[in-house]
Amino acid sequence: MSADRKVPADFPREPIAASVAGTQMKSPFRRLAEECRAGPPESELLERYEACEDLAVKLARYCTHKASKSPSLTREDNLARVEISIVKKVELGVWVVSAAERRWVMNRTRKLLGW
Repeated sequence: MSADRKVPADFPREPIAASVAGTQMKSPFRRLAEECRAGPPESELLERYEACEDLAVKLARYCTHKASKSPSLTREDNLARVEISIVKKVELGVWVVSAAERRWVMNRTRKLLGW
């Protein structure tokens, strides 16, 4: 992880999704060097954050462009259309974004736009 890039506290930190067979209780942990983690390592989290931040910046530019081309389109309609597009791309397997990351991206896009 680079020293100048940090994952913001509001970025989703989701546990690893796992299915562990057997009758005894088990936890999906990953062993990394000398520690066990229930979630992704910081390097993976930073990579996910940077991808989501990049997406939010691009979506903010797209929304600004659409707003200038279609002044009758409300801000909320503009954002709703963008979110529907994200959901469709995830369903088609084009993008791999969790529901929590999608919510974060949409909130971040709103902040970047000042909406």
